[in-house]
Amino acid sequence: MADAGVFVDFYRFSGKKDPSIHYAVTHIRAPRAQSVRFAFGMDNWLRMWINNRLAMPYEEGRGPIIKGQFTFDAELSAGWNEVLVKVAAGSAGNGFWLSVSAMDDLTFARCPAP
Repeated sequence: MADAGVFVDFYRFSGKKDPSIHYAVTHIRAPRAQSVRFAFGMDNWLRMWINNRLAMPYEEGRGPIIKGQFTFDAELSAGWNEVLVKVAAGSAGNGFWLSVSAMDDLTFARCPAP
């Protein structure tokens, strides 16, 4: 999904608009333990885990996807942090938009570097 762009559109990858659940994972390297703010919008439901801990229990979007519609604060550990997103929708495809504060201090990768 490296070419997903700003909005991760699962329909683009799966070709299915049926009710579905999709997952996406990325890794964030923080130079030190720090608090960051995540902002997101999704179609239609989203949960997020950071380092295998539930960080954002459940949020339901209503209407069109809006960048930054929802926010929450989370702690990143020093080093690599795994971020797992679960998105579900009832019909017409699904996807999400996600950003994180402190971008200048963070490194992003599909897989953590050794």
